[in-house]
Amino acid sequence: MNINGLGNNPNLANQLRGAGGADNSVNDIMNDPGLSAEDKVVALLMKVMKNFDKQIEQQGQKINQLQGQQNQGGAGGAGGAAGAGGAAGGAAGGQGGGAGSIDVETMKLKRLNDKRGQMFDTLRQIVDKYNETAKNMIQSINR
Repeated sequence: MNINGLGNNPNLANQLRGAGGADNSVNDIMNDPGLSAEDKVVALLMKVMKNFDKQIEQQGQKINQLQGQQNQGGAGGAGGAAGAGGAAGGAAGGQGGGAGSIDVETMKLKRLNDKRGQMFDTLRQIVDKYNETAKNMIQSINR
């Protein structure tokens, strides 16, 4: 086994890495004559997982940015709440709506992480089935 246990197919390895480091499109994967149907499924699932990885990273950065804004503006907002423009100061300072926004964005991150975990489980199950099929074929030849 090679490429994280996915077989020794160099075409699959090239598709997973991308030609010249570029991300291959779905059409490139589907039209590659050197890939079997199983390799195409694995390559497509890996592409989807890479997309989830990018989305998770972006969502984490967004949450970090919101927390930074809340920490910087929170003190000013609290001061504004005691002053004449309390409601405006509180909203601008990240009080009230800021915490809710971070909670919503954190739930989005959790959902993305759960989806990626489900995709990984699906990929693992597919690879396990391919390995089981290959073992059975080898055992039937030895009989």
